[in-house]
Amino acid sequence: MSCNEWVGSFEKSGLFALKNALHSSTLTIIVSSDRVAPTLVLSKTQISSEVCVDDTEQPKTLTPRMLKWAQNSALYRVSRQMLSRRQLHDAVLRKAREKFDDISVEDAQTLAATAVAFADSIGALDDDAFAQAKTRSAVRGGKSQRMIARALSRKGIDKETTQAALAEADDLTAAVALSRRRAFGPFRRAEVDDARRQKELAAMVRQGFVFELVKRVSAMSREEAEEILSQMP
Repeated sequence: MSCNEWVGSFEKSGLFALKNALHSSTLTIIVSSDRVAPTLVLSKTQISSEVCVDDTEQPKTLTPRMLKWAQNSALYRVSRQMLSRRQLHDAVLRKAREKFDDISVEDAQTLAATAVAFADSIGALDDDAFAQAKTRSAVRGGKSQRMIARALSRKGIDKETTQAALAEADDLTAAVALSRRRAFGPFRRAEVDDARRQKELAAMVRQGFVFELVKRVSAMSREEAEEILSQMP
């Protein structure tokens, strides 16, 4: 029951009504935080005492200890791995909700923002460098530009930064890298039939590579494919 639902205050019932009600087993006494007079509510159960508090009127105050925790949390995370701004923000936000009981959404967001601002101040966040590093690694792992763009978007990298990072990504190199990893095309360990070959092509197309490029890689010699990979940064 909310504070607005309490009825029958002292101002209306008077002391006489209170005196009589105290001898009844049907009285619940509610002390409202936003009223001068106590409030009386008739109940069918038993005498009880409560405090009606409106959480929106009493927001949790962030303490210096909590703010320091946000900074330490940021330092711990960026010292372990390269993160984007959104990754750090979301990680600290999740941890704040776990660590501090009943923390409000606004306070949790403030702690996450504090962590990001602190990491920025020590030069530990750089979304441009992050996108470039992740793109180079993804190409070596056989990821197409399409798949890399999706991955960067999930990590909070904007389109402009993503496009700049993808400018140096080569789908041909990535497709050859995927072929080596999956033992497709020029890296097959044995001859395969047409059905198997079609499955290989379909698997590479599902990874975001265009069909014409996939056919080109599939028809490559081992030497040509190795030459392409040797030039990979």
